[in-house]
Amino acid sequence: MSKTLDKNIKNYALRLLSVRGRSEAELRRRINQKGFSPEDTDLVIEYLKEHGFVNDRLFAKELVEHTCYVKSLGARGCINYMRNLEIDKAVIEEINFPQDKEFEKAKKLLEKKRAYLAKYEGVDGIKKLYGFLQRRGFDSAVISEIIKQEYRQEDSSEG
Repeated sequence: MSKTLDKNIKNYALRLLSVRGRSEAELRRRINQKGFSPEDTDLVIEYLKEHGFVNDRLFAKELVEHTCYVKSLGARGCINYMRNLEIDKAVIEEINFPQDKEFEKAKKLLEKKRAYLAKYEGVDGIKKLYGFLQRRGFDSAVISEIIKQEYRQEDSSEG
């Protein structure tokens, strides 16, 4: 195993990181796909970790902010997003996902989709709404409460 870090692999890794943050596993996979040796990959990952370019815990905390607030995903949606970015399961389990605002986020998403969902009535509308919020990672209890409130409002406005 060579002790010196190849400039090409280092530049490639830094170029990947300049586009967006990446987990250690994702970065390792991308470097290996490019054809660099596993030994060189280990060296560059160590270098990047020592210099603060790769830190899965910090990356995961930043992703919580992005996925929960910018992308408006539920807790389960945030977890799935992180898994897709190959963040270690142990790191994901350490994170406290903000559960307190799940209901408000779901309501806000519903408001954005109200015009689209308005063309579906009755059971079809409920199915569409349920599926939409479920795909965004919201808990079934939150979705059920949203549906109860939404259809209670419709019943009271019709009568």
